[in-house]
Amino acid sequence: MTLRLTARWSFLDHPPTHCHSCDTRLIPYVPHCISCHEPIKSSGQNLALTSTQEPQKDEKACRIAHLSDIHIGQQVPSRKLMPMATFRIWLERFQRYEVDLIVLSGDIVERPGDTYGMTRAKALLEDCGIPWLIVPGNHDLRRPGYPDDFNDVFGTYPRIETHHHIDFILFDSMAGLPLEERDVAERMYGDYVCYTEGRVGKKQLDAMSAQLKERDPNKPRAIVLHHHVMRQHADLMPLTPKQAGITEDFFGTMKALMDADEIFDWAQQHGVLTIYHGHKHQFQQPGLRDGNILVLNAGSSTLREGSQRARFVDYLPGERVVTNLELLL
Repeated sequence: MTLRLTARWSFLDHPPTHCHSCDTRLIPYVPHCISCHEPIKSSGQNLALTSTQEPQKDEKACRIAHLSDIHIGQQVPSRKLMPMATFRIWLERFQRYEVDLIVLSGDIVERPGDTYGMTRAKALLEDCGIPWLIVPGNHDLRRPGYPDDFNDVFGTYPRIETHHHIDFILFDSMAGLPLEERDVAERMYGDYVCYTEGRVGKKQLDAMSAQLKERDPNKPRAIVLHHHVMRQHADLMPLTPKQAGITEDFFGTMKALMDADEIFDWAQQHGVLTIYHGHKHQFQQPGLRDGNILVLNAGSSTLREGSQRARFVDYLPGERVVTNLELLL
């Protein structure tokens, strides 16, 4: 089993907006001024690496490992390893590479109410010796908007957890759309498989706004939730839900967060610079939103054929370095 690095980017917390030589407005992802062509270290800079590189960690960095959509309990007979075994391998790898915190953005189990799978996953996380945090996904909850088995195992939401001087704001992206507000088709599907639509809702946002008033505004802040908040074109440049036509799909079970634009507005108002999410199993490149908000989708870290995906996010003074990881099984 091999861990391979496939890409790495540098994102500045406060990138320059204009060229210091000619004062031309800079464009994210473009590594030089479009007028005078002077090289610029701007957000979205692609850092050179080779697939044989080890994921070395800067001594000043706080390293976050981002996993999502483990789906413990899903039967995949064509594969050699089940999701639980792959999850265990990821945790073993993280121990080798000085990970300071593991972020799981939902769908830890395949079947809502699978407390056995949840408690096994929690035991593995506690045994690995690395601090961790988790939010619920649509496969984790039987009754969106109400206390659930997942809450018995992992606690209540929303809440703020502080790790290594970073405030992580944890949202339940199912709670803003309780059972009684879901349409008939959604409820029929939820009764037999799982509920899929997501919304954070004003109640959670207001609760977190009140808590953040009592916290240091100079600390880095990040949001963790399950449903995806951006979709992307084939060329990997980001497209907001509003530009995409409100949601990712008009039909199907992989729609984007209903109040994604409200989340982005709230994040900008409260100094949030990073959003971690899952739900969409496609592993997408990092995307930037207005306000220099970096959006990271982990895809599914256990359900691909042949290789699995995850990320390291190294927080350095004034900078976030994102490294794509591929685990070859």
